[in-house]
Amino acid sequence: VEQRINKISLFVFLLSAVVALVLTTLLIRYTQKTFRQLRRGTRQWSNGNLSHRIEISGKGDLAALGSAFNEMAEELQNAMEEAHAAKERADEANLAKSRFLASMSHELRTPMNAIIGYSEMILEDIEDDMELDNDEVGADLQKINEAGNHLLGLINEVLDLAKVESGKMVIYNEATDLENLVNGVVSTIQPMVNKYENQLVVEMELENPEIRTDVTKFRQILLNLLTNAIKYTKEGQITVSASRDEDWVLVSVADTGIGIPPEHIDEIFEEFGRVDSSSTQKVGGLGLGLAICRQLAELHGGQIWAESELGVGSTLYLNLPIDGPPSALADRKLMRRRLAAALAQWE
Repeated sequence: VEQRINKISLFVFLLSAVVALVLTTLLIRYTQKTFRQLRRGTRQWSNGNLSHRIEISGKGDLAALGSAFNEMAEELQNAMEEAHAAKERADEANLAKSRFLASMSHELRTPMNAIIGYSEMILEDIEDDMELDNDEVGADLQKINEAGNHLLGLINEVLDLAKVESGKMVIYNEATDLENLVNGVVSTIQPMVNKYENQLVVEMELENPEIRTDVTKFRQILLNLLTNAIKYTKEGQITVSASRDEDWVLVSVADTGIGIPPEHIDEIFEEFGRVDSSSTQKVGGLGLGLAICRQLAELHGGQIWAESELGVGSTLYLNLPIDGPPSALADRKLMRRRLAAALAQWE
């Protein structure tokens, strides 16, 4: 009996040793395989292939380690993609600003050269003791005046945009007559309408023309909308329409000009969106007028938008609250809700 017990014990011991050896071998192979996968993964990631993932088999600490490595690689990949997208946006912004600065430099130099050139011509005539022809001198002085006003307008556009973006633009709430305000702007812009051989039509349906707004900023917005329509329309028609209800003023400027491609309709109110376009280069300007209009409209608690058909013409709409610009952030949130309801009715 004792010998049998000893034999059984020896058999059990040998079996246990074999099983332990097999399990140890399997564990070593599993561990080596897992570490090879980890090393392969780290090499792939170090080479920039962050989409590589470690194949995970089994459970336990090594599998958890592999999952942690995969999560880390995914986070790194997302971070790199976000950084790449941010870099592309920054590059686009830098390129747009470079184009803007180049365009602004050209636009500012042109009227400045005219001012300097005509001034030098007059000074040379004076220094040479020549008899000055009043008509010629008057024409030269008129060109100097026009160039100076053009230069001042360009500088004002840049300064206005800087004020809006820095939060230093002050908006006033004043009572005014909408009909008189629109007619005043139309009278101011009429010489430019004639220059481009256009016709200007005014349509107003106002039972009560009394509104509240920042008169100066309203004039600036409407002048910019009209100027934009006139410059892109030749021998056509510009139509200014104004109406109001209990809460909102709606002003539109429609033209029969060149129109805007559908893919660029949202870009015309961006600061640098059209600076490099061929159409903008033909008519001149910095491409800031409509961007300023949008900023001023939003400061009033309103909105500005455009509809256009290429080769047919464009219509720009301005919607402002009837009781003037909001005075606080809470008022602006309320205005946005009311504006959304008003736009839904007009649609």
